[in-house]
Amino acid sequence: MQDFYNIFLMALRDQKIKVELPELNTTPAELAEMQCYNAILKIRDILADETLEDPGCFYQIEEIVRTLENLGLYCGGRHDF
Repeated sequence: MQDFYNIFLMALRDQKIKVELPELNTTPAELAEMQCYNAILKIRDILADETLEDPGCFYQIEEIVRTLENLGLYCGGRHDF
């Protein structure tokens, strides 16, 4: 559940927020889903990049990790460099 909140907060970080009550046009779950979909598309594009050879796979993986971390999903200490 913490990952959901992290994704939601990161999604809000880049949005102009207009609060209207009592109805919301987008639920927090829908907003998080949109961000996740955009992340999946970016990951797909990273993996489809055929300009990188085998040593470049490291950079592809690192770019995927950055994409997830930009959403607020911590990927472990192995990528903290």
